[in-house]
Amino acid sequence: MGIKKLTFNGENNTAEQASKIHLALQSSPCGILEGIGNECAYTFANNLVTFKDGYVSIYGRIIEIENNTTIQLDPDGNYYGYVILKIDIDNELVSLELKQALSVPE
Repeated sequence: MGIKKLTFNGENNTAEQASKIHLALQSSPCGILEGIGNECAYTFANNLVTFKDGYVSIYGRIIEIENNTTIQLDPDGNYYGYVILKIDIDNELVSLELKQALSVPE
């Protein structure tokens, strides 16, 4: 046992340590981090969703959305579409995915 310097130059943090700290400091376990960059604002034009920069936290894991990140939509007048940030913690993978449904998700 002892004392560990976590956020000092030359020190190493594990993802688990960092996520525990971030989760404890946040008011909500999941969401867009406010006040950093453009807070993942987006525009929709020509069947393309384009995101501005920002950060998302999912239970303390921080994901950066880079400026001009895009996802193509497949237009269909019978469906509602929404974009999901998919996270696979076990394999350390993140992706944006398009989901479609006949009604607006609750």
